[in-house]
Amino acid sequence: TPEENARKLVEILKGEGGAGRDLVAMNSGAAIYVSGKVPTLRAGCDMAEDALSSGLALNTLQRLVEFSGNPARLERFL
Repeated sequence: TPEENARKLVEILKGEGGAGRDLVAMNSGAAIYVSGKVPTLRAGCDMAEDALSSGLALNTLQRLVEFSGNPARLERFL
């Protein structure tokens, strides 16, 4: 369900999620690499890992939800 997916996403962005977190880091790293922001796929994956570990990724999601005008939608998953 969409609610289960949202829960899983927030868990991953909070640093939990095991294999799911690894998959998100790899996919995000590939996106960072193809965008040209880093010279290698490994550097993209490292950047994505850093964003997940530091809380930057979760903070970015929180800002996007606040911008949408309904932060309560995310708060129930935090």
